[in-house]
Amino acid sequence: MTAYNGLDSAYFQNSGHFINSYGLLVNDVKAIGAAWLLQEQMMRRQIMKATVDRDTCIGCGLCASLCPDVFEMGGEGKSTVIADPVPGASEGCAKDAEEQCPVGAITLSE
Repeated sequence: MTAYNGLDSAYFQNSGHFINSYGLLVNDVKAIGAAWLLQEQMMRRQIMKATVDRDTCIGCGLCASLCPDVFEMGGEGKSTVIADPVPGASEGCAKDAEEQCPVGAITLSE
């Protein structure tokens, strides 16, 4: 077993097969390079977390309308985060909600 950029992987010289730490089996050099690149990109992806300061929130509902997969209006009429972490596909609308919140009650962190 060898390490590539700190990630465990295995290359079997006799068979020409490579298995990365995700169990992906590939058998040619181009595919090995692509597997390493994909693995590195997955490891580098930052996880976004959204929080709402409920004391600051005025309950306007803008965040829930901009990004319904991440925010909803709770029983107290205040915004609530419903996705932790923020799904990759919703990161853009979560950033829009943070930027457009009229009282700055939304914080995104990675």
